[in-house]
Amino acid sequence: MNPRSAVRVFVSYAHEDREFVERLVDDLREQGADLFYDRLSIQPGESIVRRVSAELDASDYILVVLSHASIDSGWVNAELDAAFMRECDARTTLILPVIFSDVAVPTLLRPRRAADFRGDYSAGLNSLLRVLSLPDRLVAAETRDPTLERTSLEDDVQVRVNRLRRLRFVDLYRLVARRLDRNQLQILWSEVLDEDVDLDPNAFTSEVAVDLVFAVRDRARLDDLLSAIAMLHPDLIEDASS
Repeated sequence: MNPRSAVRVFVSYAHEDREFVERLVDDLREQGADLFYDRLSIQPGESIVRRVSAELDASDYILVVLSHASIDSGWVNAELDAAFMRECDARTTLILPVIFSDVAVPTLLRPRRAADFRGDYSAGLNSLLRVLSLPDRLVAAETRDPTLERTSLEDDVQVRVNRLRRLRFVDLYRLVARRLDRNQLQILWSEVLDEDVDLDPNAFTSEVAVDLVFAVRDRARLDDLLSAIAMLHPDLIEDASS
């Protein structure tokens, strides 16, 4: 994180969703977030491409508002591509998906838990504020539906890690080999072992999985692997629990 008093958040969205986005921007700013929102942040005469590029590099998080319009938006997809590249370089989570209407989530974002505003706006907002380490917006007790309460992403990740720790080493290997493809294994390798690896194009996925889990074990990075799986592939937890 940058040494600032508040996290810097880049808001990526389609202009068709402006009504929802402006409400969200106002609420996040009210709770102390430092936002880049193009309609308010770019001055007349300023280069849009240059400013957007600079803000993508400088922001602590990239908040992507998912909708039918944004998934089809060339600008949003370009911003998302740049954010994925930053994640790979920084080996940390930067992209925060936000859902406010029913939409098919892009493949690379499906393993991540999104801030869901569809059932209850306040619950979705508070789940996002917790990730940003900002105070919850208070909601009157009589209007709060306990069935819609969200725990923080950090709590969710720890629960997943604890479930994975119950697996035997051989079962962890089988889970990874069965459910992850070569690209996902390569990302895990870079994320956990802090090194890039050129995979043998002729190697089977199971062989890559073996190399990964044994390299992690030999370097005493098993907890790092479990945390990365819990963050990037929460869908594996159902298999781990069955």
